[in-house]
Amino acid sequence: MRRFFKAGLVGMSVLMLATGCSKKAETDTETGAASASDAAETTAEYVEGELKSLGEYKGLSVEIVEVPEITDADVEAQIQFNLAANPEEEVVTDRGAEDGDTVNIDFKGYKDGVAFDGGEAAGYDLVLGSGSFIEGFEEGLIGVKAGDEKELNLTFPEDYMSADLAGADVVFEVTVNEVKVQKDAELNDEFVKRVSDKSATVEEYRQEIREELEAIREMSIENYISNQIMAQLVETSDIVCGSDDLEAAFATQKANFESQIMSVGGDMETYLTWMGLTQEEYEEKLMIAAENAVKQEMIIDEIIAREGIEADDAAREKVAFMYDETVDSLTAVIGENMMDKMAAMQNALEFLCENAEVTVTKMTAAADTAAAEAALDETAADDAAGTETDTAAEAEAE
Repeated sequence: MRRFFKAGLVGMSVLMLATGCSKKAETDTETGAASASDAAETTAEYVEGELKSLGEYKGLSVEIVEVPEITDADVEAQIQFNLAANPEEEVVTDRGAEDGDTVNIDFKGYKDGVAFDGGEAAGYDLVLGSGSFIEGFEEGLIGVKAGDEKELNLTFPEDYMSADLAGADVVFEVTVNEVKVQKDAELNDEFVKRVSDKSATVEEYRQEIREELEAIREMSIENYISNQIMAQLVETSDIVCGSDDLEAAFATQKANFESQIMSVGGDMETYLTWMGLTQEEYEEKLMIAAENAVKQEMIIDEIIAREGIEADDAAREKVAFMYDETVDSLTAVIGENMMDKMAAMQNALEFLCENAEVTVTKMTAAADTAAAEAALDETAADDAAGTETDTAAEAEAE
């Protein structure tokens, strides 16, 4: 289990996942492929992509406010956060499950007597009262004990994201494997071994946290610098975006964004209302982002070719670190070719940063600290990259 978010040098790496995975966008009909056709309406004629001229990419000027070094207080604050995020669990045998308890369950959902896709899981830990599943599911498990079997007759919401299940009456067969209660974790060697794959003692864990925070700090600075460089290069380069590239980037950006909204329990209608946007205005903003992503990728590809930049193990490690993965686990998801391309892009971005003229402004007041943090926050990405693997029963939280 990861302990905190890494705001790494992900601007262009995320871009690669956005613009380089067009096959998924073309085939994933439930997450936005239809939007690619919407985007096509904005490009009446087919256009071939072309980078006509590349702006000067060495010696670009970038200004950044000095970012504070990691302190002992920062390390302790992160450890306290990790303790709260990783409570201990104790198996309950002398009472039934209560609100707030975790039940480990196997379940399978049926509609009209037929099991439906995404409605089955085994060994699933569900916190009762979390609102993770559709209404009635968690409430129906109050009072259960290990070994109990329950049949839940429920109805999916009318506005459920799957048209096949929206408003449908279903039955869930549930087997309870275990009931657990959470309690505050204590900082000791046992906790360290439970949450860390690198450390075995508290002191080792403190050092691990410090090193990770320092890595995040450095990568955030690089990310800010590279974003400023890329913005300049987009302005000074003459680029024609290809129709196919724009459509693919638009579709994938839309799918990724809407998936993130759903993953935190939101829906697009509520989001657009909150932001004061119409559907058309929202898609116009996505198209602008897609165009910028395509241009940046073309720029980086050209720099990689001119400078003979290649992927290496150090860059692969950095890319994996950004996504809270190991090199092997991330490669398994995105493939070796994409991993190598992202690693080469990582090296290209570092090349640009190393060849930039960076002016660091010293902090003179607390306001400067806030300004520095705010500037770096703008470069942070949420991982997003979250993979949608949850079941259909996890209704309104998806």
